[in-house]
Amino acid sequence: SELDVLKLYTATSILFQMEHPYDALGVGQKDLLLPRAEWSAFVGAVPVVASDLTSTAPDWPARPFVEKDVRGQKVRIASFTLSLPAPDETLRLLPPAEAWSAVLKAGDASTLGVLMLHCSDTAARALVPKLQPPPDLAVCMDPGYIEPSPNASLVEGVPLLFAGTRGRVL
Repeated sequence: SELDVLKLYTATSILFQMEHPYDALGVGQKDLLLPRAEWSAFVGAVPVVASDLTSTAPDWPARPFVEKDVRGQKVRIASFTLSLPAPDETLRLLPPAEAWSAVLKAGDASTLGVLMLHCSDTAARALVPKLQPPPDLAVCMDPGYIEPSPNASLVEGVPLLFAGTRGRVL
């Protein structure tokens, strides 16, 4: 709806114009339901990440990963949408293992991998052990986790965190 588009505009304006702006914005299924032209215009100036999506659309703003230097340590931030909410002939969903491999390709062995997952807790716990090498941190955006624990749980040695409603706990 028009209200959803305005919410996106407001959220991106706030999160990416703060004194310490967010480093990346992962693409979720609900983002893909917004009108593409408006969505692309609003997020075009921010680091949008969709590691498991490729697009033939000329206004597609997402990239496969964002690399940051955090206190001398390289960190690559990836984001998996994992499903398309509706058929879209301009988008192609990559298999998770292929997308993760592409994120880490040509990266230094000491680079840390952070993976944002737009899926359920169960899907995240099933997927993380299949990724090789494993991510150093997985952050799940599961709408069922309204007030998750602030502590990470380990999935095959990988810390898994939940962002909570609108990322409040993150």
